[in-house]
Amino acid sequence: MADQISTELDCDDQLLEMFVSNAADLLDQIEADLLRLEHMGDDWDDELVNKVFRSAHTIKGESGFVGLEVIGKLSHSIENVLDMVRDRLFVADNETINLLLECFDELRTLTEEVETSNQADVSDYVSRLQDLAARKTSGDCEPAPVTETASPVCEEAVNTESEICKEDTGAEDSVVVSAPEIPAGEIKNKPADVLIVDDDPMIQNLLSHHLDKIGISTQAATSCDHCLQLLRNNSYRVIVLDFELPDGQGVEIIQEIRHIHPLAQVVMLTGEVSMQNVINCLEAGAIDFLPKSDNYHLIVDPIQLALVRSYRWLSLINGKRQTATV
Repeated sequence: MADQISTELDCDDQLLEMFVSNAADLLDQIEADLLRLEHMGDDWDDELVNKVFRSAHTIKGESGFVGLEVIGKLSHSIENVLDMVRDRLFVADNETINLLLECFDELRTLTEEVETSNQADVSDYVSRLQDLAARKTSGDCEPAPVTETASPVCEEAVNTESEICKEDTGAEDSVVVSAPEIPAGEIKNKPADVLIVDDDPMIQNLLSHHLDKIGISTQAATSCDHCLQLLRNNSYRVIVLDFELPDGQGVEIIQEIRHIHPLAQVVMLTGEVSMQNVINCLEAGAIDFLPKSDNYHLIVDPIQLALVRSYRWLSLINGKRQTATV
């Protein structure tokens, strides 16, 4: 069954068409939002920056899931700069906006030529984004002024009803996960939504605690081998995978994870982020690469988005199968 799903994901033009259509809509909105930011100067709208960031994050995540590695690489570099801007490490000035617009234009070109996008060279764009971020945060430039704004919950636009829904209760966010039909024979057991693969009990407990608070169930593994053993007998929507494990590096088993369960979303977690590690993980099939942080929203929110994305793709597979049997 895993091979069947993998074939459907890898070979179906409809999946690429879905990605291209979603990306085109997001890129249109991103361009309009960046032009609005350019006219705001220092007094920009934090929510508008977050909106652009989430759109770039969506493109990155979905490109990784359909194997568009170059699009994912450029999207990740754009996302890093936007993350610094929304943290107000530097001002979203004309230079920054112009470079972002140029990079998003390149993303548009890549999505319009999606079949050959993995052969494209985006190293110049990636280097320019890295150089900009390094220069802007070197201390030579003034940081952006901090304003009193509410911290928005990280959200992602969704197109199906069988995804994560939030209800404002006035206290903790309440998350209800309504699962679509699961293909017959795909899994033996489904003990949890998220598998946390980390040999540090504190990390396991922390993530489990915060995910449980928003209604996302978890299970833990402590090594690469333990992770693969659990995956052979169970199904998980999201795999949170530590980069360094007692019996190897998490990146070394990403492809095997995707082979066993192609719909799983692999999110890498590490205490030390380097661009090369990010690139290696994205190329292996991870959809996100997160630093270990005491700000749990930086980890929990992307996991929540990955869970949404897993249900979206499963819904698409189910819909295609139902259409084929009519």
